[in-house]
Amino acid sequence: MRHFLGLAVLVLAAASASAQTPEGETPSGDDVGSWQAYPAFTEVTAVASGLGRVWAGTTGGVFSYDPATGEIERRNAIEGLRGGPIRSVAVDERRGAVWVAYGDGALDRLTVESGEVRTFLDIERNTQFTSRTIRRLRVLGDSLYAATDFGLVVFDLGRNEVRNTYARLGSLPAATPVNDLLFAPLPDGRRGLWLATDAGIVTAFAGDPALQSPAAWTRDAGFPHRSLSLALFTDGEPTPTVHVGGGPATARDLYDRRQSGTWERRLFIGDDLTTLVADGTRLLALRDFSVLTYELPSAVTNYVPANAVGMRGLAIGPDGRVWVGDAALGLFALPARSAPGTTTPFVPDAITPAGPFSNSYADIDVAPDGTVWTASLRVPAAQTSAISRLDAETGDWTSRYTRDEPAQLGQADFVSLKTGADNSVYIGTGGDGLVVISPEGVTTRYDETNSSLRQAGSNLSFVVVSDVAFEGDDLWVVNQESLLPLHYFAPDGTSAGLPFPIGTSGGTGVSRLAVDRLGQKWLSVSGGGLIVWDTGDAPASPADDRARQYRGQGTINGGGLPGANVADVVVDGEGTVWIGTNRGIATVFSPGSVFASDPALGVPQFTLTPTRADGSREPFLRDVVVNDLDVDPGGRVWVATTSGAYLVAPDPSGSGFVTLREFNAANSPLPSDDVRRIAVRASDGRVFLTTTEGLFSVSGDATAPVAGSEALTVSPSPFRPAEAPQGVLVRGLATARSTVRVLTLAGELIHEAEAAGGSFRWDGRDDRTGDLVSSGVYIVAAVGSNGEAVVGKVAVLR
Repeated sequence: MRHFLGLAVLVLAAASASAQTPEGETPSGDDVGSWQAYPAFTEVTAVASGLGRVWAGTTGGVFSYDPATGEIERRNAIEGLRGGPIRSVAVDERRGAVWVAYGDGALDRLTVESGEVRTFLDIERNTQFTSRTIRRLRVLGDSLYAATDFGLVVFDLGRNEVRNTYARLGSLPAATPVNDLLFAPLPDGRRGLWLATDAGIVTAFAGDPALQSPAAWTRDAGFPHRSLSLALFTDGEPTPTVHVGGGPATARDLYDRRQSGTWERRLFIGDDLTTLVADGTRLLALRDFSVLTYELPSAVTNYVPANAVGMRGLAIGPDGRVWVGDAALGLFALPARSAPGTTTPFVPDAITPAGPFSNSYADIDVAPDGTVWTASLRVPAAQTSAISRLDAETGDWTSRYTRDEPAQLGQADFVSLKTGADNSVYIGTGGDGLVVISPEGVTTRYDETNSSLRQAGSNLSFVVVSDVAFEGDDLWVVNQESLLPLHYFAPDGTSAGLPFPIGTSGGTGVSRLAVDRLGQKWLSVSGGGLIVWDTGDAPASPADDRARQYRGQGTINGGGLPGANVADVVVDGEGTVWIGTNRGIATVFSPGSVFASDPALGVPQFTLTPTRADGSREPFLRDVVVNDLDVDPGGRVWVATTSGAYLVAPDPSGSGFVTLREFNAANSPLPSDDVRRIAVRASDGRVFLTTTEGLFSVSGDATAPVAGSEALTVSPSPFRPAEAPQGVLVRGLATARSTVRVLTLAGELIHEAEAAGGSFRWDGRDDRTGDLVSSGVYIVAAVGSNGEAVVGKVAVLR
């Protein structure tokens, strides 16, 4: 309900208002801190089979496929996995568990029936070895064997701890990397343990209690070459023999060990075989672009999947089919068995859960309609990248690939992505100019042939665009590595390039751009600090331009930039300019003073902590490496850094800045502290963060105003302070600035504050005493800047 009456009327009206939760719906709790992950499952790095499913490890998590039912189940960092690119997967049939290994040595155990995930960091924490990557997992009995960068680790499945580490293997150098392991008879018939290492093959009696001694291991003198994979297969000998994928650099191939002790080459392909699997009648060998099957009498069949870019996993599924993982296609099965000795090209029918194109991002932004747009980095194996979008209503992902649309999207790497007021998307590229996708999906590319954009130096047709910014209906484009670094695109489609103004040192490393409320352009220069550029009344002409440049590193008291490398610039809800550098944050509270009579007021200043009792202050987020900045609907600034993400706001005392929220790998599902990009969705306040290992989001407490809002919504309701220490979140404010009041049913004012955006938070305390309020019903009223009021109520239970 909307009112234009006095406060007393507001109280009475709100007291009689109906409950804020729609009829038939369950009141939701405060969802701040509620995380979601958006993993790409296309980059498969490991495959295993067991428990009636095929399991695929990827750069974004693990998923399983049931060939009998077609059911797909997935797991990622939000659902308990540690997160990060997966290196190996193994199934423990006896205990109903799946083991997942990572590049840093961490292990996850997923108990399939309960869904419980437990992480083990025994290997990851072993600082004795510099590199602790787990390259392969094998389960045997009560042990999990891990081939690592420093040797073989045996994990006790009953005690859930490392039982032994074998880092000295015979005559090999200490900590030689192990690529694979195999349990197979030794030449003397005893139970043997075979290891494929970077320096050859070593063996040991599996029952030897002294395997930690180098003397327990024997190096096979007949195969002193790099060995990647092992399998046991019958190859004309009376009993199965050990086969290895490896060999010298000039003769990489499949070899088998004869009873005489010699090793014989089989396929004559000259290629790495990363995985070997024997299914009884044939030996399957995996290489980057095809699967080879070897069967007697020496027949080799070659299965070649179309568009495969780097196959990294192979297993025999519960359905008897051969399942393969690829770094771009996902998970797929080989076609029906071909005649021995033939080559079989085929188009894979890939099994891939829905998601974005990749887990590595160049940039991200959210359009006004709520669509999340991402520009991926180039996937090395696929040598392509994509623009992906997450539909705000359906939650569906779609991607547009450079590989499929070279004419529209170009072939160069994506550098930046911004969305316009009409939901258009502007994509800066590292060589193909500016790409614009209209709201209708029409793609247009601008370069030196149809705009003022210019090539990078003498590189013909190589146009680099690093950022764009909007000034009303005008578009400003940063043309990196060009003598015309800034370009004006008028609404009529014309464009003009501007040279560096007098007073600036120029340079080709221009990067990020922000336009303040006065129309001044704030442009970062790699290693050269920041340029403030006034383009005057004639934006297409440099004649009336003026500029000032802030270089190098300043001082706390004297002002300037904390670091010379500026990563991003934004303008907050109060018009303050925020500058993120490689050594912290600076702000400019009076951008209009840059070219005024007292320009010192326009010099960037170190952000500082609130004044202490002794009067001292220090730089806020000192020496933090900033990657990106974004402003939420409440006008506050989110900071993405190499040590996590921070929501920053002025301290209520007005003497400095404080951190309202902080997320990192230790206190959230983020798999890494390195948050690369950040963007806030205005409609619901959700904060999207890209890391080196994927895209995540967390619900926020700042939303855009809701014009014409009829009532405030409150969560959680009822509010139990002991269960929601972060307070109660109120949404539905109608204007960008509002005065918020909380009152008792008797009309007593217990809290009053100014709110920005469409939401605010109350901590449940009475301003008069500082204590939590008593149980009861309280009225919440928000009076907008236009005098319009919106009300709601919240029940407090203590």
